[in-house]
Amino acid sequence: MLKRIFIPVLLFAGVHAMAQKAFEPYEQPIEGTNLTFKMLAIPGGNFKMGTTSGGKEDEKPAHEVKLDPFWMGQYEVTWDLFEPFLYKDYEIAKSKDGKVSKEI
Repeated sequence: MLKRIFIPVLLFAGVHAMAQKAFEPYEQPIEGTNLTFKMLAIPGGNFKMGTTSGGKEDEKPAHEVKLDPFWMGQYEVTWDLFEPFLYKDYEIAKSKDGKVSKEI
């Protein structure tokens, strides 16, 4: 009797533990700075792309496209957000072991 209860509970716990966090907007901090950027959750879905009549040749044939969900920055990347990453290649080239700290 105990096995009959234990196995379903164990399976449920495993599935629950593997469930992803909510696909919701969040704010991402940049380590080593006081900068953050907002990320938006873009839901996946299907849509028809192209045309069957009219249009240019490279727009044919109409076909179904499937997009997986993905993340996108709420705003374009500013110079202030980009600059901390700009010189990482230089740091790698100048480092003796080829490694760079995550701290910016």
